[in-house]
Amino acid sequence: MKIPIGHILKFLRKKNNLSQNIIAEYLVVSRQTYVRYELNIVELTVSQIFLIGSFYNLDIKELIFIIEKRDDIRNFHHLDQMLKNYTLTMEKSV
Repeated sequence: MKIPIGHILKFLRKKNNLSQNIIAEYLVVSRQTYVRYELNIVELTVSQIFLIGSFYNLDIKELIFIIEKRDDIRNFHHLDQMLKNYTLTMEKSV
């Protein structure tokens, strides 16, 4: 199953003022391959999803939550708020 998470990758990268090269190096792929991830042309492996979570210091549950809610995302600001709400919800449940 293809999970279109390219817009999420782009959002996280831009939010953190990072270049595609930096993340590509972390994932040990070419910049061109990383661009294809952001464009949803190439799928990420499960291990790469874990690496992305680690890179951005996101719990894998947070990343999966964002991916599952992708249909509700209207713009990047909404995605940022959604992540904050999820974090608050998780903190309350502990």
